Amino acid sequence: MQKITLLDGGLGQEINKRSSQAKSHPLWSVQVMHNEPEIVVKAHEEFISAGAKVLTLNNYTATPTRMTRHDMGDYF
Repeated sequence: MQKITLLDGGLGQEINKRSSQAKSHPLWSVQVMHNEPEIVVKAHEEFISAGAKVLTLNNYTATPTRMTRHDMGDYF
């Protein structure tokens, strides 16, 4: 049997559930990470407490092109 590494939970679902801003912007996950980082930190702390060894960010939309298109280019 090979060693199994436990990944974190569904971060996107957690920040969507915990943030009042989550559905109000096309780049909602980037906006939450920028404006409400405590939500991401708390979710990661809970994932670690549950045994996660690897944490991920919900940053797949955080590209310069997309962020510039939505007036968030200065975040880089």
